[in-house]
Amino acid sequence: MTCPNENRLIRLLGGELPDNDRVEIVAHLQNCEACRSRHSELQHTWELLGQLEAVPPLRDLAPAVLAAAREETERSSRLYWARLVAAVALAIGAGSAIGLLQQRTSPLAAVHADVTADDVVQVIGIDSLETDSTVLSGLLLSEQAPTTAGEEGEL
Repeated sequence: MTCPNENRLIRLLGGELPDNDRVEIVAHLQNCEACRSRHSELQHTWELLGQLEAVPPLRDLAPAVLAAAREETERSSRLYWARLVAAVALAIGAGSAIGLLQQRTSPLAAVHADVTADDVVQVIGIDSLETDSTVLSGLLLSEQAPTTAGEEGEL
């Protein structure tokens, strides 16, 4: 057996060890001078502590301790809810800000806008209409005549 730690020696003095541990440590103390010496010192201290008179508290501390525990619980509960509300508000604000930024900067935002042929003419310029631009004519035609399911397959 290895030498028992101080806590186990104190528990031996207090009678708190299971029987098999107690027997093992007592046998070790018979063979180990260092542990026997330390056990003797602890036993002397244990006996001195037993001679002290128990002094009752000057007042009953139970109500004060219970009140402090209740106050701490209430404070912790208020802090928990305040943190939760702040986190939810922050998440909502961050989500809204991200949504607004994506609307402003996303190239997909332009796809959803209603673009007319007049808008295309203004952006490209009148000169483009004079050339035989298949892109522009395709845009103008697609605006005027929506394609059907059969026509899409032909493209």
